[in-house]
Amino acid sequence: MPISAAPAPPAVRQPRATKAKSNTPEKTKVEERTEGLAGLSQIASAILLMTKQYADAGAVNHFAPAICRETAKLAEDNEKLGAGIDYLTAIGPYTALFAAVLPFGLQIAANHKKLNPELLAGSGVIHPDVLEAQVKADIMRQRAQAMEAQRRAEEEYSRLMEPNDEDAS
Repeated sequence: MPISAAPAPPAVRQPRATKAKSNTPEKTKVEERTEGLAGLSQIASAILLMTKQYADAGAVNHFAPAICRETAKLAEDNEKLGAGIDYLTAIGPYTALFAAVLPFGLQIAANHKKLNPELLAGSGVIHPDVLEAQVKADIMRQRAQAMEAQRRAEEEYSRLMEPNDEDAS
């Protein structure tokens, strides 16, 4: 009868490491609100691009930074406005994740001809034909590198297998 090893002891949960203080100063409430509003404006711009409202998307991209900054400053003295901004941007990391994932989703939709890639260029979407050519070029480059590595290894092997002049004496 085989002897089995004793079960491993349960993992002990370690407390989370506290973040070391960095040399970068903490963001002010105005800076946090400005960034949150800027993230929302980027989402609005992407939606406008998808709906072919190019001039509006351009207007958002051009004017939103100043509007976000001034709105965040105004919210310092206006409690209701500040609470509203905080509520809209409260999902913080999720907004950032959404903003990071959105171009990927748009790219997949463009790759499968669900969205026109020309309409999404401002969102970082690359035409599928360009992506395909880039991937094929990468594959060929890797293949050429592998073949070169194989050739060098075979040459080295042949050199090592040849009898030395010293062995002949």
